[in-house]
Amino acid sequence: MTEQIADINNIDTLDEFLELTQPIGSVEKALSNNLYGINHQQTKSVLQENRDSYGYVFFTRPQLNMSSPNLRNIRQMYSLLTNNPLTIQRFVRNTLDPRLARGIGPELLKTPLVDDMNGFIPVLTNNIKNMSGWPDIVAPTYTSAQGVRKEQWSIVDGAIEIYDSFDLDCTFRNVKNEPIIMLMQTWLLYMAKVFEGMMSPYLDMIAANEIDYNTRIYRLVMDESKRYVTKIAATGASFPINVPVGKFFDFSSENKYNLQTKDINIRFKCNGAMYNDDILVKEFNEVSAIFNGDVRRMLNGQVHNLEVIPHNLLNIFNHRGYPIINTDTYELNWYISKSSNAYRDLLKLKDEEQYNVN
Repeated sequence: MTEQIADINNIDTLDEFLELTQPIGSVEKALSNNLYGINHQQTKSVLQENRDSYGYVFFTRPQLNMSSPNLRNIRQMYSLLTNNPLTIQRFVRNTLDPRLARGIGPELLKTPLVDDMNGFIPVLTNNIKNMSGWPDIVAPTYTSAQGVRKEQWSIVDGAIEIYDSFDLDCTFRNVKNEPIIMLMQTWLLYMAKVFEGMMSPYLDMIAANEIDYNTRIYRLVMDESKRYVTKIAATGASFPINVPVGKFFDFSSENKYNLQTKDINIRFKCNGAMYNDDILVKEFNEVSAIFNGDVRRMLNGQVHNLEVIPHNLLNIFNHRGYPIINTDTYELNWYISKSSNAYRDLLKLKDEEQYNVN
């Protein structure tokens, strides 16, 4: 008895406590037993039910041709020609056309409302409320005709990869100034006018026979701490197919405000889907690498100008950082540039933390 009390005093973890005091043993042993053999005594397991957080939805930026000559062809797009960089119009224009801020096209246009080094569309990730429509993986089967005694046999008769078309329904919060409505309306208008021949993609898109208005939707399911990716999925290619503007013009004298407009329901037409494929992690990181040279150098093991935000300081640096998934641990890390104001703030916090410890 004295020996057991001494052991209890030296306990550091829950596993050690259960190993010493409970007949069911430690969590690690319970996990191994659950995989290895049948619980014929039907004892209650100490294993917790799996609890994932919903995680994140990321939308990659398309490559629309929002150059001034192209916009001047369409009357409804004249407002995008504003010279004021602090407008929703400029935000929409630069978000949908990443080349404008890099001077790759015929002009150079920037706005502080868009991070040119970010390959994703933050306003969609930040304001999405619901998403549904991901197809299940189903094995196609063949069943033979019945025999004399109605006997049949069945086999798998096809591939399980998802290459067909499906729709994803997304609900977004309609925040002040309605940037998502204008973003989607511009996106749809561009696609329709390109089809009509009234607007033109960039020449390299035409030469490569590439659709410039596609986005790719990534779904990251995270663990309870929102630190590690537990599941990952992505569409092959997607684009929005509706803008719910009709309800904005409904009228009722019984209500002071139109409460129908607080949410925006957008449907995306998607072609193909992939689930839990390791290559999705690489491709997710490649999105940031395409837009950010430092991310590219970091992934290639070269000298770069990035600093990871410590996990305990993520709340302070919310809305800052580029997401990169560690390919070994699947930890989702957020990096900031060492030349940014956020990095200078990070250095101050680290100095203060070191000072307090000393």
